[in-house]
Amino acid sequence: MKLEPTIALFGNIGRIASEEVIIQLIKSKCMPALLYGLEACPLTKSDIRSLDFVTTPIRFFMKLFRTTDINIVKDCQEYFSVSLPRSLAHRKKN
Repeated sequence: MKLEPTIALFGNIGRIASEEVIIQLIKSKCMPALLYGLEACPLTKSDIRSLDFVTTPIRFFMKLFRTTDINIVKDCQEYFSVSLPRSLAHRKKN
């Protein structure tokens, strides 16, 4: 069974930690592991686009802030300075 690191982290700490702490853990622990894996695996453009929804941050923010409103999710991403995996992977290649 495949379990995304962000969802697994959230499942382990749940509502014990604040949103800020959870997001910082995602940025410092999960995103580097994801980017490392992206370097090792050749992905299509479709694969990369799906990463933005399936992994951090969209689905994670939906769960963390208990919303399905994509505008709220985008505002949270901007407020907490969390980039999409697609843009992080692109920056890392350049």
